[in-house]
Amino acid sequence: MVTTLDNALLEEILQQVRPLIGQGKVADYIPALAEVPADRLAIAVCTVDGELFQAGDAAERFSIQSISKVLSLTLALTRYQEPEIWRRVGKEPSGLPFNSLLQLEMEQGKPRNPFINPRRAGGVRHAANPAQRPQTAHAGGGASVGRRRRPGL
Repeated sequence: MVTTLDNALLEEILQQVRPLIGQGKVADYIPALAEVPADRLAIAVCTVDGELFQAGDAAERFSIQSISKVLSLTLALTRYQEPEIWRRVGKEPSGLPFNSLLQLEMEQGKPRNPFINPRRAGGVRHAANPAQRPQTAHAGGGASVGRRRRPGL
């Protein structure tokens, strides 16, 4: 069965998952998240053609935290050949918490995947000029989401 993507479909998905709100806990040890109401929920999908569909609280600005790792990987994939990226970063689960250094120590610093905190995918981390890393990350991430990002949000 093929379903047409539209805002109504995304609203339907939100209604199905909304009862799950409250089963988790906001990471209040992260200042940018501590003040965010726990009942906020949104979904947005941008097609390869640039068409944007959204539902819920999608218009509200928020701190993307670890989602930035997806944008960093996307940026790296636009700047480097895949074999070069996967030589530096693996594609396997670590079996450890996202912020654990244990696996990095055991495997001489090569993370099992680009979503492990201590080291992100090569595009930003290995910018030719270290002073340009923040600008590279913001420009690349902003392009990925269709707008210029404001640091800190």
